[in-house]
Amino acid sequence: MKLSDYAKAQGVSYRTAWSWWKKGIIKGRQLPTGTILIETDAFFASIVACIYARVSSSENKSNLDRLAERLSQYAAEDRLCRQQGCERSREWTE
Repeated sequence: MKLSDYAKAQGVSYRTAWSWWKKGIIKGRQLPTGTILIETDAFFASIVACIYARVSSSENKSNLDRLAERLSQYAAEDRLCRQQGCERSREWTE
């Protein structure tokens, strides 16, 4: 993937992405023509999917587990996250 495409996908400027490449934050190589290619593994490793579930009141708290499970299944099926890489963390606020 070209550095400019990587920058657009990450929502940063080309200059920022170039700086990250120079510092070694992202892995890639430069062609003799000057084009910088970013390793696609580096790109996909930086994608994170967050799932947020909430219910309207404490009376519906029993529905929260079902809703969270349904959202997790959707994310896994839609390849928003890899099944083995997904972690569920739960923070309850009362």
